[in-house]
Amino acid sequence: MRHGMKALAFAAFLFTPLLLQAAPVIDGASVTIDKPDYWATYAIGIRAYVTSEVPVTSVTVVHTPVSGGSAGQWALAGSGGYEWWNWSPNYRPMYSEGHLDGTFAITATDELGATSIVKELAVPVDAELELPTAQVNRTALGYEVSAQPVARADYYNLWLWDPVDRFYPSSQQVTDPATFVPIPTANLVSGRTYNLYFMAVHQLDVGQFRSYTLKYISHASPEALLQQLAASVFGVGPGKSLPSKVELAQTYFKAGDIPATCAVLTDFVSTVSGFAAGKKPKLSPEVASQLTTNAHAIMAAIGCD
Repeated sequence: MRHGMKALAFAAFLFTPLLLQAAPVIDGASVTIDKPDYWATYAIGIRAYVTSEVPVTSVTVVHTPVSGGSAGQWALAGSGGYEWWNWSPNYRPMYSEGHLDGTFAITATDELGATSIVKELAVPVDAELELPTAQVNRTALGYEVSAQPVARADYYNLWLWDPVDRFYPSSQQVTDPATFVPIPTANLVSGRTYNLYFMAVHQLDVGQFRSYTLKYISHASPEALLQQLAASVFGVGPGKSLPSKVELAQTYFKAGDIPATCAVLTDFVSTVSGFAAGKKPKLSPEVASQLTTNAHAIMAAIGCD
């Protein structure tokens, strides 16, 4: 009898720690909402930091909207530590009316299956931002971005992404888009196209709402730009005036004579302007504008004054 009581006591001792195990705790969580285009579509990402005495088997999210459609329910993926993260598989769900709003409820469950906890992330109705706009020009200092402020934006990001080597050659964060500095060309690869993200960010108590515009920078060397200019003036304008000037600029550039190259390109721009002027213009305003822009890009790339 005593042996039986000892066995029961021992068994109770073994199971006591399991009965006292605490439920998983979501120490922190945030929502990231991207609005990448004008069609009122969204990408929704949730990040949660979970601690638990018992291994966590799942972390799930449920979106309950107020005025728009629902992003549904999805599972977060563990990173091997405390962090769990994932975009909604209902990627960029269409919202035909209203804003993206409501709550994102997160549930963490451990391997015992009996313990879980929920933390709600509330997104206000007025969190959404208008899409920002930006213009990009190549100058002697690099790629210069001019942009206008966006109402309710707390700060702005300017990210240049290299899709080949998969890194950011340039990354800036400012509170005033007028203070962006030119993106240097020294670390850019000629002939490669980069993704330029201009992003307005509204910081929420539970994360951030990001509205952005995407532009592409096709970075080319001065040689490649001169070749493109030569191709664009073939058969354009009266006689061979424009092709001859571009060919002369190429010759000077190959010889390393930058001042002479700049002088020829300046003359090229003046000639284009003259061809587009007068009662009987020899170039359309659209063609003249494009040729002038291309020539200025070359002049900026080689450092003309």
